[in-house]
Amino acid sequence: MKIKTVQSLLLSLCFFIFCIFPHISCCTQRKVPDNLLELDEIKYRKRLKHNKKFFDSAKVGDLQGVQEALERGKANINSSDRLGQSAFMWASWMGNEEIVQYLLQFDDKLRLKKKKSEKLLAYTQETRSKYNSLFCLISSVGMDSQNAIECIKTLLGNEKRWTGKQKLLYKVDSLKENVLHKATRAGNVEVMQCLIDFLKSAEKNKGMKFSD
Repeated sequence: MKIKTVQSLLLSLCFFIFCIFPHISCCTQRKVPDNLLELDEIKYRKRLKHNKKFFDSAKVGDLQGVQEALERGKANINSSDRLGQSAFMWASWMGNEEIVQYLLQFDDKLRLKKKKSEKLLAYTQETRSKYNSLFCLISSVGMDSQNAIECIKTLLGNEKRWTGKQKLLYKVDSLKENVLHKATRAGNVEVMQCLIDFLKSAEKNKGMKFSD
């Protein structure tokens, strides 16, 4: 009799855990904020007006708006949304190659002038899921192969020139996927070959090893 009672209790407990509890959890989950993909206004509240104009312009492909916000308004070039996706990442993902190249050139000018008071482009900036600007370029939904390759070459060349390192080539995201995984998913042979060439060159120059 006792054994049957214990079995009944265990069955009831299992039913609660696997059938009832998930529904309770779903009902009590916090509501996901609607502005996750908008500028993180709390983080970038300093010069908020200019940061917002810069970020929004980069997302929609408004080169003039990006230029005005950076050159006149002194917006933070690393402005990002609440998921950590920067304006540079958004421009890369959306295929706005003119904005991508402009931001890299703008950063170049600041570094040449050695203006330490200004925010410099954070090449290895990542999202919460460890996505970065190189991944965005590789997986871009709106950029053709040749433009993507030119942007990738400029990005990787600038990173090496200004930081002396090539960390972007060896980054992995939260799924443990690297640049070659991203290129394979994108199905772009030309971009894949470009990345392989960069990896071969990096390994020869720095003695670094690429783990797949």
